[in-house]
Parts: sequence; structure tokens; C-alpha cells
Amino acid sequence: MQIVRDLAGYTLGRSDLVRRAMSKKKGSVMEKERRNFVYGNEEEGVKGCVANGIPETVAQTIFDEMIDFAKYAFNKCSTRSGLKSTKSRHCLTKPKILFRKEKEGERIIRLRGMRG
Repeated sequence: MQIVRDLAGYTLGRSDLVRRAMSKKKGSVMEKERRNFVYGNEEEGVKGCVANGIPETVAQTIFDEMIDFAKYAFNKCSTRSGLKSTKSRHCLTKPKILFRKEKEGERIIRLRGMRG
């Protein structure tokens, strides 16, 4: 959240609040943060883009770009990645019998993946 820190004077903690609001797609929080980003908020220690010499229209455009990025970057897991995690969980919880060649012609059976 370097953008909100550099352009609007957010603190590290405050910029993390913006990140969380973006990731959870909280519209009301993001609109409040838009006002803080563009115009600042003395009570919350945010200087704002306008006070830092950035034109209002540019600041609004930057915030719109951040919102568009959040829609893309913070999307929910796809079905495919959910399937991968299900398979991974299955491999960790269900025993597998593996065959490993120790000596020529000899096979040893061992259990793998025995967890909780």
C-alpha cells in the first residue's frame, strides 16, 4: 500500500486498513477511504493527496485504478485451486502405500502421509 502512504500520507497501520477493506471488497469502507485519500482527515492523521499537491481529478483516478486492481488481485479462490487444496489435504490425511526399489528385484512397502 505504498501508493496511499506516499501520495496521501497514510501510516503503515492505516494503509493496512485500506488493504483489508480492498481484499474484503467493503464498499462503504472504501468510499470513506476515498475521501480520506483525496481530501485527508485531520482526526485520523491522514494528510490527503490534495494537501500534498496532487490534483483532485488525478487522485480520484488513482483511487479508481486501485479499486479496479483490487477486483482483479483479491478475487476468491477458483474451483480449480480449491480442488488442489482438497487433494493436498487428502494426501496429508489418508495413508498411501508406496513401493520403493531398495535393491535390484526387491521392493519394500512403506506407508506415507500418515498425519493426525
